Amino acid sequence: MSRNPQDLKKKERELLAKEAELNKREQDLKRREEALARAGVFIEPKNWPPFLPIIHVDISNDIPVHLQRVQYIAFASLLGLVICLFWNIICVTAISIMWGDPKAWFLAAIYFITGCPGAYYSWYRPLYRAMRKESAFRYGWFFLFYFFHISFCIYAAISPSIYFVGRSLTGIFQAINVIGYNGPVGILFFLGFAMFVLEALLSIWVIQAERSQEKGKEEIEQRRGVIHGWQVEDKASKGGSAGQSSYSGGAFYTTQSRPSAPPSSHLSPLPPEPADFYNDFSTPVDIPMDSSKDMKTRERELHAKEAELNKREKEIKRREEAAARAGIVLEEKNWPPFFPIIHNDIGNEIPVHLQRTQYVAFASLLGLVLCLFWNIICVTAAWIKGEGPKIWFLAVIYFILGCPGAYYLWYRPLYRAMRNESALKFGWFFLFYLVHIAFCVYAAVSPSILFVGKSLTGIFPAISLIGKTVIVGVFYFLGFAMFCMESLLSMWVIQRVYLYFRGSGKEAEMKREAARSAARAAF
Repeated sequence: MSRNPQDLKKKERELLAKEAELNKREQDLKRREEALARAGVFIEPKNWPPFLPIIHVDISNDIPVHLQRVQYIAFASLLGLVICLFWNIICVTAISIMWGDPKAWFLAAIYFITGCPGAYYSWYRPLYRAMRKESAFRYGWFFLFYFFHISFCIYAAISPSIYFVGRSLTGIFQAINVIGYNGPVGILFFLGFAMFVLEALLSIWVIQAERSQEKGKEEIEQRRGVIHGWQVEDKASKGGSAGQSSYSGGAFYTTQSRPSAPPSSHLSPLPPEPADFYNDFSTPVDIPMDSSKDMKTRERELHAKEAELNKREKEIKRREEAAARAGIVLEEKNWPPFFPIIHNDIGNEIPVHLQRTQYVAFASLLGLVLCLFWNIICVTAAWIKGEGPKIWFLAVIYFILGCPGAYYLWYRPLYRAMRNESALKFGWFFLFYLVHIAFCVYAAVSPSILFVGKSLTGIFPAISLIGKTVIVGVFYFLGFAMFCMESLLSMWVIQRVYLYFRGSGKEAEMKREAARSAARAAF
């Protein structure tokens, strides 16, 4: 096939530009999908069990066809755990009546009450959403908690006699022990043992099948990468050979010496070619068929990808419109700018007359983070000076739990309350912000209760330590000053918010909502 090299180069540049544009669109769609997922816009109506829907399960419509078998068996594993724990309560009830041991029954009830919803939320729903959305993070979450599930099933099938814990599970040891006292109850325990064994084997099959699925995906990706590499190398080699054949001659540039005519030849030598004989791009040249086919294949792939992105964009747009109609605001993570982990856009989302209060509340959040971080530094110094590791671990726990806890428990409810004028969220903010103020005041005092006192940089530990090591004492005094400033700032914030809450009529609205809720509950 004859084709102009300039047209071929132009076509290749167009395809590369289109591929870059599609990749950019794909990243944008992924970001929008994540924002919708964080906002909970992916509606999951409760549809199972049909007679009393409490969870969402729609495998045939939500899960891709090649993953449905594994998902169905994982769902059977969830139901199997529910049956095992329910049967366990029946068996332990019988043995509690026989031996008068209520402790084992209470433990069996706790296993059922916490195990069933815990299994659904900790590993089944993450697996369901991972298969639906191909989320690597949710797969990791599933594997983590599913290993705990399998370990529990194996432990329950054995059920060693550890105080009264052994009698609270229908394992093999307890079945052998009980059948000597009461044959029917022992048979019930043996049935429970068999059920836990089946549940463990089924769970092991599920995790093996899921792991095989992950390995298969990795192998496919590797093969695609190798094939792509081969195609690139093949194009490069063909391009090199084509270039050598087309541009290797000329009056002023030659790659090989032109052999001279033999002296015995009767042919007269040819006249010299013009200088631009080999550089004339206007004449068509032969392009290998393979390059043209590769380009057509690539073009078809890009068209298919564009069609898929158009379909995804329509679905995302539909969900965004549904979210807008429902009054749901998509919160895209944008702070801090260098590593966004939270959403904070006070200038655009909060009314002007409330922005000052919101900015000071945000400063209060950052102040708490700074106080807890400085607290770790001070307690680390105290540990080095011989105060023991317990206070350091407590300081780390304060930081790990306090920073995200403050954001989710009182700052985000206040942010959303200011943005949406929600009376309920104001009430949530007041509840946990009072706890926050109480903690800051307690940290500023930090009484010596066992080893807890020196885990916070309060005034009492500062006075105690400055007599031993001046540097650590000064650090603690700085921490005391920071907690005092944080307490005062927090008191200013809650006062301002409460004045707005009362002045805007939200207090009365909240009381009416509480009265309506109480009336509905009474009826």
